[in-house]
Parts: sequence; C-alpha cells; structure tokens
Amino acid sequence: MDFLFSKGVISHDKMEALQRVKDREGEREQCRTLLTLLHASDHPQAFIQLYAAIKDESHLQWLVERIDNESVIDLLQQLYISKPTGCVNICFSEI
Repeated sequence: MDFLFSKGVISHDKMEALQRVKDREGEREQCRTLLTLLHASDHPQAFIQLYAAIKDESHLQWLVERIDNESVIDLLQQLYISKPTGCVNICFSEI
C-alpha cells in the first residue's frame, strides 16, 4: 500500500480507510478492499503499479512467477472462456 500511495495510485484518504479496514476486519478484507479500490480507480496504471509493488515481496514470488510465465492473451482466454459454449469473449475497449 505504501508503494501505491507513493506512486499516486492511492490517495491519503483511501490509505487511511484501508488501514481502518485492516484494524477492524483484518488483512484479508483489507486486500479485498484494496483490489476493489484499484478496480474502480481511474488511475491508468493501477494494476501495473500493483504488479511493480509485489515484485519486491518475497512471499509473493509465486504470484510474480505465475504472471511472468503466462502470456496476456492466455490469461485473458482463461478469464473469458464461456463454459456452456466454449467461445472466447474478449473485448478490448482501449488498446
């Protein structure tokens, strides 16, 4: 969170709100709230900055390796394959 704050992805108010969530509901809920906040963010590099932040976290190297070893297209196909038809539904609104 500190890294995201330093990059301007998270505002001071959001940082304080995330700390209150952690204090009240724990780290798991704080993580869920952070991801929701990033998803709703207007910051164009919110998830790129999140990736940059986790690259230095030794306990998250498994996640970094998984991201690094997958192509973006493969990841998108995994996310958007419709189960009943097997069709791939990919929509690129801004490339």
